[in-house]
Amino acid sequence: ADIYCVWSQQLTCEPAPCVNYPDEKCCDHDDSCHWDVTQSPAICKQKYCPSTYPTTQHVDPCNADGQCMWNSTTNECVDKVCNKMTECACKEDPDCFWNGVKCADKKYGECPVMDIILL
Repeated sequence: ADIYCVWSQQLTCEPAPCVNYPDEKCCDHDDSCHWDVTQSPAICKQKYCPSTYPTTQHVDPCNADGQCMWNSTTNECVDKVCNKMTECACKEDPDCFWNGVKCADKKYGECPVMDIILL
């Protein structure tokens, strides 16, 4: 698969959304894009959740996808970010951890805060 290309309805290869942004700063200015560092070299890609579940008909599938959550304020499917959740929502989500003050990703939420001292 070519990451720079998406197939149109006319069965032609069209430029993929976001891939023409040359750097992270330009990429981050577009709300529909994110800087993907999981590959080398890093590249700007269209955000997974809004592009996969684009309409209000997709509320349930969006919420069922572990990477996504439905934002009822903006009426869109967004990438799940634990630190933006309320305490109740955080405690109900198996991927998140409530540390008594704020919500964090469960992978890191139970880790103690590290102090770094530079000498």
